[in-house]
Amino acid sequence: MGPAQNFASSGCQVRLERAYDGLSLAERRAADYILEHPSKVIHMSVTEFAEKVGVSEATIVRLCQKVGFKGYHDLRLRLAGEVTVPRRNMYETITGADNIQTVMEKAFALYTQSLKDTLSILDVREMERAVDSILKAGKVQLYGAGGSGGIASVAYEKLLRVGVFSSVCTDPHTQAVLANMLGPGDVAIGISHSGASLETVNVIHLAKETGATTIGITNQSQSPLAKLVDIKLITGAQETPLGPEAGVSRIAQVAVVDVLCLGIALKKDLYGHP
Repeated sequence: MGPAQNFASSGCQVRLERAYDGLSLAERRAADYILEHPSKVIHMSVTEFAEKVGVSEATIVRLCQKVGFKGYHDLRLRLAGEVTVPRRNMYETITGADNIQTVMEKAFALYTQSLKDTLSILDVREMERAVDSILKAGKVQLYGAGGSGGIASVAYEKLLRVGVFSSVCTDPHTQAVLANMLGPGDVAIGISHSGASLETVNVIHLAKETGATTIGITNQSQSPLAKLVDIKLITGAQETPLGPEAGVSRIAQVAVVDVLCLGIALKKDLYGHP
């Protein structure tokens, strides 16, 4: 995937990057051109764009819909509002010449950008559906593997603070047993940065078969987890040389969990009225 050279980190760019791994080769070719030449795309008709990248018009429309737009016209309107100056890669490799001050500035720039990117693509309607589903749930179960298992534990504690009792499990065998005990009216929440964690995808599949509502928190909108769940909450953490275990992905996940719990507290009127 080519670098985005002509516009700042934005909702359109982040949506394309999050969906990239799940795109077909033809869709990737179109996505690459948008990321590399957004200022040209906003002046092209769908026919001109399709001819330029050598794909069908149907492929362009399908790409736009996959990343959350109504169609090509909708994508062009968003691009027109986002085209600015060349984008600087927010992650600057830390070198041996850096001092602690420089390391702090580089790290926090990445963390801040991750939260901004997540806010730009997080679907408020999906968040509202997640809040309502949890409030109505008989049982709520949380699943995650590796670092995402730690986030599942954080979510358990935060949900408890807003009066929602849930269970959290990171052992694959126990997860399967618990998932099979769910049913209609229950909620299963799977957390996976890549959306491809086999353990998490498998247990969410089991939960879905019982009729439970499934929620996924992932960084990849076209991942197996995102395609499987009923409600998807997408984060916008930029990949770094440290990989998905870096703090940036965890910060984005915790932010989504926080908003979810704040939404529950709001619906339960825990804040009262001024």
